[in-house]
Amino acid sequence: MLKEITRSLIRSREYALINILGLAISISACLVLFYVIRFELSFDAFHKDRERIYRVVTFVERPEGVEHDEGAPEALSEAMKLNFPTHTVAAILSNPNSQIDIRDEKTNEETMYREDQGVFYTEPSFFQIFSFEWLHGTPQQALAEPNSVVLDQQTADKYFGDWHNAIGKSIEYRNTTMLKVTGIIKTVPANSDFPLKVILSRESREWGNSWTDVTSRLQCYIKLDEHTSEEEFEAQLPAWEKKHVRDESDYAAHYSLQPLSDLHFDTRYGNYGKRVSKESLMAMGIIGLLLIITASINFVNLAVAQVLKKTRDIGIRKVLGSRRWQLSVRFFSETFLVLLIASGVAFTMTEAMLPMLRPYVNLPAGYDPVTIEVPVFLLLLCLGLTFLSGSYPALVMSNFKAVHALKSKIVTQTAGGMSIRKGLVVVQFFIAQVLIIGTLIVIDQLEYFRTAPLGFNKESIMMVPVPTDSVSRTKVGALRNELSNLVEVTDVAFGFGAPQSSNNRRSDFRFDGAVNEAPFEVNMKYADPDYYKTFGLTLAAGRSHQLSDTVREYVVNETFLNKLGITDPEKGLGHTITINNVTLPIVGVVNDFHGLSLKLAIEPLVIMCDSREYRTVSLRIDPARPESAIENVRKIYASFFPESYFQFRFLEESITNQYRQEERLAGMTRIFTGLAIFISCLGLYGLISFMAVQKTKEIGIRKVLGANVADIVILFSKEFVVLVLIAFAAAAPVAWYLISDWLNGFANRVDIKTWTFAIAIGLSLAISITTIGFRSFRAAIANPVDSLRDD
Repeated sequence: MLKEITRSLIRSREYALINILGLAISISACLVLFYVIRFELSFDAFHKDRERIYRVVTFVERPEGVEHDEGAPEALSEAMKLNFPTHTVAAILSNPNSQIDIRDEKTNEETMYREDQGVFYTEPSFFQIFSFEWLHGTPQQALAEPNSVVLDQQTADKYFGDWHNAIGKSIEYRNTTMLKVTGIIKTVPANSDFPLKVILSRESREWGNSWTDVTSRLQCYIKLDEHTSEEEFEAQLPAWEKKHVRDESDYAAHYSLQPLSDLHFDTRYGNYGKRVSKESLMAMGIIGLLLIITASINFVNLAVAQVLKKTRDIGIRKVLGSRRWQLSVRFFSETFLVLLIASGVAFTMTEAMLPMLRPYVNLPAGYDPVTIEVPVFLLLLCLGLTFLSGSYPALVMSNFKAVHALKSKIVTQTAGGMSIRKGLVVVQFFIAQVLIIGTLIVIDQLEYFRTAPLGFNKESIMMVPVPTDSVSRTKVGALRNELSNLVEVTDVAFGFGAPQSSNNRRSDFRFDGAVNEAPFEVNMKYADPDYYKTFGLTLAAGRSHQLSDTVREYVVNETFLNKLGITDPEKGLGHTITINNVTLPIVGVVNDFHGLSLKLAIEPLVIMCDSREYRTVSLRIDPARPESAIENVRKIYASFFPESYFQFRFLEESITNQYRQEERLAGMTRIFTGLAIFISCLGLYGLISFMAVQKTKEIGIRKVLGANVADIVILFSKEFVVLVLIAFAAAAPVAWYLISDWLNGFANRVDIKTWTFAIAIGLSLAISITTIGFRSFRAAIANPVDSLRDD
């Protein structure tokens, strides 16, 4: 049978090539999505007893809703250890943008490194909770003493050439602390939510006992004992909070457990930049399923058209005694062989294209997705598609009457006939048009993120982190003067960060000396008076705050006043705000600007001056001379901070990076929409091929009676245009509903425009007419003598 099927495929090369190509493309796309979904679902799955591991998260109930925070107060972990001794508790504090200096013992030369992520303070119990592999040392020994540090293998190799050389050596942390390398852990897997590189012992810093100071950088984890469930533990928390927290503070925070299995997917909480929603994974799975359905429809239409060319062969087999099940088995076998070939082609295509696709689908370069699960997935996919794609053509073929088959007079309405096949084409173009409309709106929303006014000027802003130690703070004035004298620099400002930044501090406050705190938090930004000019911020009332070393007055935004019921900015001046028991006046109201991503609403904001909080110097540079500006700023920086690592970024780039997930989504939808359109065209080609076979004599008669090629092309085209229009009528409301739901996740969103739907239907019609025209033209130019010859 295998030899017979192979010969049949070789004889029908066009049919086999189109089928294999369409199936290979869809299987390749599904394989990529399988890699992505499997990778995302595997996060933190390697930890032992992971079902008993939880993060202790903070939530605050406010009138406008519940506020969630992945951070924990500094006092929490020690209080939990004291009151829940049967469970394992650990705190971990991240320190982004850390400088590490390594001195070569032979040459005495120092090499500076900047670790944007991966530097943490933690304690031995953290490694009792999580199953990271140790190459040297133990948690109890390596993290017990102050000024001790553990490196991961990759970082140790980077610092010392080989991790074995790192043991017992010293590194300098942030120009202030010498740390001894006491342990090495194996490089953390790519599917871990903890990017551990440099782990400092908890004893290396002082920890406070505040219950009100919550930062997302400090997190608390707990591993419940074998006899306690999540529900049982959480049932104890209200009483524990009342006893150990409420008596010390009126801070209205509560605590709950977040399972480790939710850490990577719960979008309410942050997670060191590694987070994806389960809805996104579900959307990927649905897209893969739609592509497979599209390819299956394509296969069905092409297979039925091919079957009609083999009617005599089928008739002879039936006369010679072949039963329906035997004909079905043969066709299913042929389908399975085609799918196996397509799977092999798909795997080869995927491996060749994966390096280019990794940035779009967020697969790390070091992650190898090919495991034993891949052939199992492909085999199951082939079996499922064999049944899905082969059932209807096998039914059509086995239902042929032998006498009709021998005379090539097949009844086209068998098992639903043409109506079913046309319906399948409608389904294909329904899927394609939903994807087209979705892609156009995703691109439109992304373009809005790129071009929408932010309320400040982001052009040509160079951001340079500055050291924060007390000695460095004394150099701020001189550094400002030197930078201002550069011809490439027009404005200089110091502050905590840019107007729009993911690094934010929030606080409760009291307004006008009220006894109770206001019903919302404020976002606090620290900046000098030049901050307004540098970023083009404008005032709605009052003045900017004055230069000072400590906070003396506040500038608020319009949203702050509006939430307090004050609509006139002038009437907001003179009121007082109390933060951390310090009461100061409002001297200015700044016009609203987007301090967070455009995905979020503008928050109430307080701007103040405090030189102790300067983390960044912001420079507006001449856009015509960026290279010269960077080099001159580098030289000045080195003269003021010779022991600090010079690093810079442009604000526009930082803002763009906030929309990486949407960029990836836009890139993926473009790719998959293109694939769906291509496969749909193959399916349309198949149905036209079927009709051309069925109407061979009709075409011949029309040509004899004077019909030209254009008439015949129009004959084929008009009813398929109707099919595309039917598909659009169904696709438009479905796409509108789905994309509206997606857009509702953004505080700032585009409107769904009519032209989006016009482009979708226009593109679909243009592509389908081109496909129909190509195939029907071939049928129209055939010699009518051949088609009218008596069988």
